[in-house]
Amino acid sequence: MEVRAFLRLLGHPERTPPRVVVKSKGPMVTGTIKTITAQGYGYITPNDGGPDIIVHRTALVDVTMDQLRPGERVTYVARGESLSVGPRASNVRRAAIE
Repeated sequence: MEVRAFLRLLGHPERTPPRVVVKSKGPMVTGTIKTITAQGYGYITPNDGGPDIIVHRTALVDVTMDQLRPGERVTYVARGESLSVGPRASNVRRAAIE
């Protein structure tokens, strides 16, 4: 059954269903927030070295860009290269306080 037909069956008004975000799986890596922009992007410096990782606000879990500050530790899953931007992060969370 189509999603819209199912929503009508439930009595919901005709509208586009919300976007479903599938979080990436993989090893969690720790890094530090380097910068955050007003457009919802930021950079993470990995603790193990290597190039900075770009992060978008849609990759955050249980935290918003407004709550993150430069220098704050986070954990994330590193994804492959994204065109000319470089490596990207997903499943970004605040790191547990040690």
